[in-house]
Amino acid sequence: MSDHETYDLFQQGKMHLGNGRPAQATVALEKAKRREPEKASIREALGIAYFRIQRWQEAEAEFRAMLELAPTDDYAHYALGRCL
Repeated sequence: MSDHETYDLFQQGKMHLGNGRPAQATVALEKAKRREPEKASIREALGIAYFRIQRWQEAEAEFRAMLELAPTDDYAHYALGRCL
């Protein structure tokens, strides 16, 4: 799978989030994360999707991973606090 396909998966996940379908978003975003685990934008979107379907532990793990990648990311701190 190419970088372009990974980006398409990310965009598909974001579209599902925007359309109020967080469970469907997790499918595309989990695939994208497997391809690019170091992309904070993918981890953020996946964390949001998990949060919206009340999968608190998975959401927490994604926001913690975001903070490993970007320790000063204000949104990641906020989102992690909400998960906890």
